[in-house]
Amino acid sequence: MSSLRPVVCNASPLIAFQAIDRLDLLRDVLGEPFWVPEAVALEVSRTVPLPDWISVQSLTQPMTAQILRSSLGFGEREAISLALLCQASMVVLDDLSARNYTERLGMNVVGSVGVVVRAKHLGLLSQAGPTLVELRDTGLYISDRLFEKALRTAGE
Repeated sequence: MSSLRPVVCNASPLIAFQAIDRLDLLRDVLGEPFWVPEAVALEVSRTVPLPDWISVQSLTQPMTAQILRSSLGFGEREAISLALLCQASMVVLDDLSARNYTERLGMNVVGSVGVVVRAKHLGLLSQAGPTLVELRDTGLYISDRLFEKALRTAGE
């Protein structure tokens, strides 16, 4: 097992980036090792085949009572629990309440929009706007305010 702290991802970013055929951006922007918990792998595998650079991990300890009592979805709870257990370098979540919850736990969080902005800054995309539009067109909710903020942050 790698000594590097992994990135842990929830289902929606995987599904969204696969829908626009840019799953590579997650790996290229956030690095490896790249982990998903079993619940996320089950949810995603219905629509997206997981590439070999994504490792499916079992929770080695039960979820905390605090996480179990949260109103988050099961995949989000497992992703956050796995991230806590492995001291993940980053947690990739799109749901705002899940992101806020994870930030309150002191963890680094990024969503699909943030990945696109980072990809632009890293030179992996010449423009963030078209990729954000594609993600929106696949059904990923991006508010107008967040869309505009992302464009400003990307320098567009």
